[in-house]
Amino acid sequence: MAKRRTHHMVAYSGEDVQVLKDVLRDNLSPEAVAVVAKYLAPAMNVHPVTDREVAWFRGVLVELLGGEKALDRTCKELGI
Repeated sequence: MAKRRTHHMVAYSGEDVQVLKDVLRDNLSPEAVAVVAKYLAPAMNVHPVTDREVAWFRGVLVELLGGEKALDRTCKELGI
């Protein structure tokens, strides 16, 4: 697991994961987050380390949406 750092003197501050969430929330619509999360799942099974990283990022995205049910609902609304 990566060492926790905080960011100061930038537009965003806090721990890495929170900064990532804030940046994503400010720059992507929930629909865009859902599309990225949906299409990350098939990208797995490449390499164990890479798969863990992709799964972690997908988890962050799904959390931003409010969980798997919210992901499924948004994808259904988008027709994907």
